[in-house]
Amino acid sequence: MVDSESGYRYYSPFQVQTAELIAILRSLDLPLAEIRQLLENPRPANVSSVLDRHRRRLEARFAEASSRLEVLARLLKEGQLTMQLEIPRQVAQVRVDGVRVHVPSGQHAVVLVEEAGEKHLPIWIGMAEATAIATRLEGVAPDRPMTHDLLTSCLTTAAISVRRMIIWRPDDRPTLYLAAIDLQRESKSELLDARPSDAINLALRTGAPIFVATKTLATGVSPATAAAPVPEHRIPVRVISEEGTELGTMEAVEEPQPGFRLNAEFEVSEVRPQEEGGYKATARPLPQSGPRFLYRPPAPRPIEG
Repeated sequence: MVDSESGYRYYSPFQVQTAELIAILRSLDLPLAEIRQLLENPRPANVSSVLDRHRRRLEARFAEASSRLEVLARLLKEGQLTMQLEIPRQVAQVRVDGVRVHVPSGQHAVVLVEEAGEKHLPIWIGMAEATAIATRLEGVAPDRPMTHDLLTSCLTTAAISVRRMIIWRPDDRPTLYLAAIDLQRESKSELLDARPSDAINLALRTGAPIFVATKTLATGVSPATAAAPVPEHRIPVRVISEEGTELGTMEAVEEPQPGFRLNAEFEVSEVRPQEEGGYKATARPLPQSGPRFLYRPPAPRPIEG
């Protein structure tokens, strides 16, 4: 059921249980196709087979990441790792206020709040990254490490500390958010280029402070607006079913990828850019009986004054 005034979606107890299960499975980076397979066939033998196969994938990923972190540690020690990042000098510390969902487009935003002021800065991110942030904020501990948990463990094992995160918008591309991760090993420090969503996830797991350029923070919004943010820029996406049926044109706030959800109704299986702009996406409808969103934003806090 959808509240006509707030736009929030409410679920039955059964749907909430299913949503929590999906959230845990997605936090483990289990592919959507395999989650669907588990939900359709929850027999112990099938569950054991799917999870064991994914466990082997995670272990292989961990081995590969450990090898790369060893190389990173050596480059840091030898002073050979340099990044040409022009980070802003004037920054302000922020905290993560939460994850919000724009119901009409099905897009997710993480909201950063200025520690010393009232500016709220929504940054639109992917659903997987939003889920990772939300699960951490809600204290949900997955049975197996998520990608960002794995990265945190690798950094700790390599004796590399995370000093801070810096997020900003470049002057020449005002719609793009950039981030830098400030790493330190022994007496050497380096800046790594990163996506804001990954930097925020890593900060939440390492306790590193997050800073935003004051010029970028000045573009923030009021608490009331941040409670139900609306995308500033939308990308037209022409949606076609896998059978070739025209499903209509929708809007997204980021470039759609396979697995991307459109308008909380379709899951993209193939994407092609169009000459006239936007994208043409082949998509399959999502089951209407299941939950459409993993998290519902909390009610807006009262505004004083």
